[in-house]
Order: sequence, then structure tokens, then C-alpha cells
Amino acid sequence: MPVYYFDIRDAEGMHGDAVGVELTDMDAAIAEARRTLAEMSQESIGRGAADGPLEILIRDHGEGPVRLTLSLDTERPRNKS
Repeated sequence: MPVYYFDIRDAEGMHGDAVGVELTDMDAAIAEARRTLAEMSQESIGRGAADGPLEILIRDHGEGPVRLTLSLDTERPRNKS
């Protein structure tokens, strides 16, 4: 079974995956990355972390790379005084 690597970029920088995960194919890897991005965004909101892009780069030894990006932006309206 192929091994896929999920490198993550967030407000703190790029975090390379040196271990990888065995998955059946690239579609399964994309589904896993989507779940991971959703979990990361929930955790980020829960911590009150800074807004900004969360990104996962999927690496393998054939079909990749594939990049998935989720952006969370907050815009506060200006006080009208």
C-alpha cells in the first residue's frame, strides 16, 4: 500500500511529515487531508488562534504533490462613531 506524507503549513510555518500514512490511493489521501484541515480549523477557532491559511501538501512517490488550502479570515467592522 502506498505511503502518503502530509506537510502542514500554518501561522507558525511549515511542518514536514517524516512518517507518512499508508492509504489505498490519492483519493483516500485527499479525503484524509480534508478531514485534517477541518479538525485543525476547529482547534484553531477553539484556541482563539490567529486567522490565516492552513495548508496541507500531500507528497507521495507518483501521483503527488497535491495541495489543499483552507483560509479562515476574520474581518471586524469598524466602529461608526
